[in-house]
Amino acid sequence: MTVWRKRDFLYFHVANKSRLQKLVDAGETICISFAQYDEWVLAKSAFHHSANYRSAVLFCRGERVHDSREFDEAFKVIMNDIEPDRWEQVRPPNIQERKGTALMRLTIEEGSFKSRSGAPTDNKEDQSLTVWSGVKPVCPFR
Repeated sequence: MTVWRKRDFLYFHVANKSRLQKLVDAGETICISFAQYDEWVLAKSAFHHSANYRSAVLFCRGERVHDSREFDEAFKVIMNDIEPDRWEQVRPPNIQERKGTALMRLTIEEGSFKSRSGAPTDNKEDQSLTVWSGVKPVCPFR
């Protein structure tokens, strides 16, 4: 699921009349979690291996966007984030596509963030081991 931010709101889209849309429209609190890891952290001991990551857990309430200008503006944000000026180059959603898509606007009520960055933390007694330790990109083709 794609979730994006515009000002103080998060947006996501779902199929019209989906279970998730109905939950949000009913005023239920929903939980969204994000996790991204970029690097493996390889230590000289198995115990100290880790990953460099960022993660967030957000509790939100929201509603469906009915205003066509807000609908377009929200999608413009994600399109132009993917590629600058993309929204101006593509065909906007037509009436049928708008009917089949429920754009939801969320307000974050509570959340937490956790991250790890940096090199491995090797024990002093492990420093003399001949095995390599360091940070290895998860995807080396960025």
